[in-house]
Amino acid sequence: MLVQTVSFVGMIIKREVLNEHLHHIYDELFLYFDDLYFGYQLTLSGEKITYQPELVFTHDVSIQGKVISPEWKVYYLCRNLILAKRIFTEVEIFSSSSILLRLCKYITIFPVQRRKWVYLKFLCRGIVHGVKGISGKFH
Repeated sequence: MLVQTVSFVGMIIKREVLNEHLHHIYDELFLYFDDLYFGYQLTLSGEKITYQPELVFTHDVSIQGKVISPEWKVYYLCRNLILAKRIFTEVEIFSSSSILLRLCKYITIFPVQRRKWVYLKFLCRGIVHGVKGISGKFH
């Protein structure tokens, strides 16, 4: 089954294809959504991405239910959603409305977080850095 984008978790790619498209991996989007845009750029470049449901990968995910742990992950989730609008001006994968809804989701799950004030600090910083265009690793 052909798909338009990919997750880096479980991605198998030919070395030649990776080398040809390395410039489509944006360090500014460390941790979240870098794979989404990389895969989409592969598709735009004419590469074929195949989903193989019979392959099973185990991913050590630390976001379970509504609790995001460690809390610094919400920083990258929020920041990168906003930053992506600035980086990818020619292609809108996330609309402004969908970004706003995702941000609202992260705000509304604040009460169930284990370390609420740490979570809130990273949430606010992620939104501010996204709006200001600040990238890099901040955790």
